Amino acid sequence: MRQAPEVLSGIIRGRIPVGYLEDLEGTLIDLWEVYDLAAREALCVAQVYEG
Repeated sequence: MRQAPEVLSGIIRGRIPVGYLEDLEGTLIDLWEVYDLAAREALCVAQVYEG
């Protein structure tokens, strides 16, 4: 999240940083696995945002 302003600034101008989509995909896969496990095991997921 610390890099969000830089990344979003470039994306708004039409540039996607090298490796950004791969990192995003990896993060989404990790999140999917966490939420999938929680759903299967009837667990609660709490997410903490720091900013």
